[in-house]
Amino acid sequence: MKIKKAALISLLIVFTSGCFHKTSDEETNRYVNWRNGFEDVEIFREATATGLREAVRDCVLRGNCWIEKENWLEVGMANEARRYKLAPDMGDASIASEIACEGEKSVKIVSYEVPPGYRELIVAVAHYVRRQSSVKEDVYEVGAWFYVPEDRDPLVIVGMEYHPSWIIQYFAYAAIDARDGSVLVPNPKGWTKVGQVEFEYNKWFEVWVTFDITGSKERFSIGYKSSSEEKTFEGDVWVGYYNPHYKGHKAFNFYAGLVSFDNRGEQEVYLDNFYARRIESRE
Repeated sequence: MKIKKAALISLLIVFTSGCFHKTSDEETNRYVNWRNGFEDVEIFREATATGLREAVRDCVLRGNCWIEKENWLEVGMANEARRYKLAPDMGDASIASEIACEGEKSVKIVSYEVPPGYRELIVAVAHYVRRQSSVKEDVYEVGAWFYVPEDRDPLVIVGMEYHPSWIIQYFAYAAIDARDGSVLVPNPKGWTKVGQVEFEYNKWFEVWVTFDITGSKERFSIGYKSSSEEKTFEGDVWVGYYNPHYKGHKAFNFYAGLVSFDNRGEQEVYLDNFYARRIESRE
């Protein structure tokens, strides 16, 4: 499996805004409670089909869940029919020290031009949970802080996937369009607008989603916080069916990164303080 080495940028212009979303360290062995400010990260591991199969097999069958300790980068493309395939060479991530939300480092995520035959390209830092005792139905929150340079116009995206089996899957993603501040959620055919924010380039902002997977799993909430406003929205959960990659195990996938389109060229975003946590017990 390929491993990308982080490129440390020498210029140091650190922006701090108290933007770490504090979480509790309780019950870390029973529920998802994970965070990464990237201060100690040096490399990202590319998500490939072979590599993920190996990591899942080690965790589910052998109890060696090194998959949950790695800093993963997932890059994938979708066509008009929203068929998704991993494409590690179409994006990159590196540790940057010229811009940071808190501390001295962040992640610089870049996407390359979408190739012919595909519509969308996602490049995201990922946290995969495959320890079966941790995949519990409860209320979860996943979020991150983002910074978009003024000469770029990606969607910034954060969200989670719940795979209770290979037969059905639930996708709760939220995106902010840097072009116009639209708040979007994906659906099987494209994107649905659910709100509007006053987007500003060259400033940090937070996006998070909260997903209660104990009930109907039809809706989830979206939060947005910048230096000028804080808003909440609701979106519909995208339900998928029949994914053989999840046969024999349950799973959570958590993501934060960018989405680009076939008419937007190369994209770039900075990411910091990515977290996923259980926020309420239903037991």
